[in-house]
Amino acid sequence: MRAAVRVLMLAGFVFGLYWATAALTLRAAADNALATQHALGGSGRLTLGGFPGAFSAELAAPRLVRGLWSWQAARLQMSASSLAPWYWQLDLPSAQIVQIGWLRLALDSDAMQAALTLRPGPDLALRGAAFSADALQIRAPGLAPYAAERLRLTLDETAAGGARYMLQADLAGVDLPPEWATARGLAPHAESLTAAMVLTFSAPLNRHAGRTPPRLTGVEVQSAALHWGAARLHVDGSLRVDAGGRLAGRLMLHTTDWKAVHALALGLGQMQPQQAPTVAAILAELARAAGTADGLTIPLDFRAGWAFLGPIPLGQARYLQ
Repeated sequence: MRAAVRVLMLAGFVFGLYWATAALTLRAAADNALATQHALGGSGRLTLGGFPGAFSAELAAPRLVRGLWSWQAARLQMSASSLAPWYWQLDLPSAQIVQIGWLRLALDSDAMQAALTLRPGPDLALRGAAFSADALQIRAPGLAPYAAERLRLTLDETAAGGARYMLQADLAGVDLPPEWATARGLAPHAESLTAAMVLTFSAPLNRHAGRTPPRLTGVEVQSAALHWGAARLHVDGSLRVDAGGRLAGRLMLHTTDWKAVHALALGLGQMQPQQAPTVAAILAELARAAGTADGLTIPLDFRAGWAFLGPIPLGQARYLQ
């Protein structure tokens, strides 16, 4: 009996030591991230608890900042089992604020959840992440809301210790403010946007990323599909960031109705109105040459700092750094 008690006491001591060590590691990583955020103008107060069955953390009044972008909410709660401290579930508040430059957006959702899977070790590298939201609404001051029935995002490490991650996205049932859509000649309802792509970064995503943010260096689009009214567009290809920080590479665009995609690009401001007739004439000729009236496959090239749709120059390629 005494031996059993001693074993239980020893097991309790070892488990308590393990919990305290893990909690201190997590606290150090969180304090490092918060210190970086405070230096950038962010805020938040961390409380860690949950002994013995779990690790639980609550960040009160969090405000996260990066450049011209910021996110804030009333609270952020995170929890993980003591037996699996590398898998964290996040309870996201239904109301959040995102600031992009001067634009302030209010986010609301009936159900918003996220999860993080970390790799055990001192760097706490990211193995995977997931985000989901239902009945999502985005509001800007004085404007009608943008809404979506469903948003799903996942990010998974492709190889242990690497800096490549598979991103999968699923956005469905998007409703735009009717006045905004009508003024641009767009359908006010977009059915779906899905994507599967591999992102390559300059360094793994881990607890040091807040201090030295990894740069996106490449994107391999395995499949991306947009269904918006009459427009159907499928995209695949690969891009990289050149030495000047601009996009380089090729994406292949496939559509069954190039006229609908042309109108969509014009409505979204991806084409200058004075360009539209010329672009439409060239696309019509390319479709006829391919033996189809409406279907078209055409490359979107980024080279030497410029973007080209087939033979059509679109302007300077965008900077990513």
